Amino acid sequence: MLLIIYLFNNLHACWIWAAISKDRLGLSAIPEDEKLFLYQQLNSFYDQSYYAPDGWAIAGTINSENFNNEIIVRSENAAYIDSVSYWATVDSLLGSYFGIIGIAHLRAASSGATGIPNPHPWIFNDEDQSFYLVHNGTVSKDVLRNLITSNGSDLSWLNQHSPQTFTSENWDDINGWTNVVDSELILLFIMQQISIYGSIIHGVQNALLSMINSGVSPGQMNIVFSNGSELYIFGGYNGLSVLESENYFSVMTQPPFDDVSGGGNWNGIQGSELLVIDTSGINYFTNFSEINDESLIVNQLSLMPSYPNPFNSTLYIPYKISGSKTFYFSIRSILGKEVYQKKIFKNDDDHQGIIEWRPTDDQNQEISSGIYFISLESEVGAEYQKISYIK
Repeated sequence: MLLIIYLFNNLHACWIWAAISKDRLGLSAIPEDEKLFLYQQLNSFYDQSYYAPDGWAIAGTINSENFNNEIIVRSENAAYIDSVSYWATVDSLLGSYFGIIGIAHLRAASSGATGIPNPHPWIFNDEDQSFYLVHNGTVSKDVLRNLITSNGSDLSWLNQHSPQTFTSENWDDINGWTNVVDSELILLFIMQQISIYGSIIHGVQNALLSMINSGVSPGQMNIVFSNGSELYIFGGYNGLSVLESENYFSVMTQPPFDDVSGGGNWNGIQGSELLVIDTSGINYFTNFSEINDESLIVNQLSLMPSYPNPFNSTLYIPYKISGSKTFYFSIRSILGKEVYQKKIFKNDDDHQGIIEWRPTDDQNQEISSGIYFISLESEVGAEYQKISYIK
């Protein structure tokens, strides 16, 4: 038994869990019968904390639709020691959080500072957008530093975005560098490449390829990266597994041994396979070195800010669409009930307009005050927006 625990502990230095709702209403809007499986996943995740002594963390990411609803809870203790706080955070994530993505991490430190609240997910704030990364594996910090600084010739990115040392030491001091965590350097390198390429997918692609070409094993690069709207998953040799259910996708380092899949199957990510998951589905890049512009999904819908918002009479909803002849407009309550829907046809390639909506349902009955969600959908993509009606 001790041998089994030892091997299990060394197979996974850290443990990762993530989920993304297929419904823009968020994780809390997932039906209760399916939400039960998420609780069971996080219960299995909790049990894994016995092998992760260096802290736990749970995050609910933010994007333009839930900017004031971020969840970040970190602890330096194993989750089983912090059980009350752990389960209270899980309840918040699945019960009252309006965002679509949750990320959790259990740390068994193999790089950098210890005795600190779990710093995963690492967060990079770029103007009005936040990016998140959790990582399982160990990557040479010297390799990462050379990649970021072009072998020491340009320190500007690290000077502008200094890695944390969790002490008063600077990152480029000997003692400070000892406390820097490899996972944060991975995030900084990815963000540098996104800045250079002006594209998330190409930035992630080039960062991963550069690390592999520098001798880093894909098995040490089990990564979940997010911009708050999508999950970018890279797992070397089944280091991460993915489950699709009717209303969400889940990602775990070690799926539950019991059958808590909710009708789906856990599938291990193959070596050097990149997955991009959003509310509409999964894009598999089995050979992500060949990602090109034609292989990317381009969202050709634009739902511009509605006005006035909040509103109490007529709401004006500007939109622009190209590449599709038919699209669907709907409004749903915070509980997911559809109160209004409309099918719209267009004849030209590029079309824009304004939808006027008075707060009534399809039976022309006035709706109650509260939070509602607009959706504009077609075969080329979907856009969503939160509105507030006050009588």
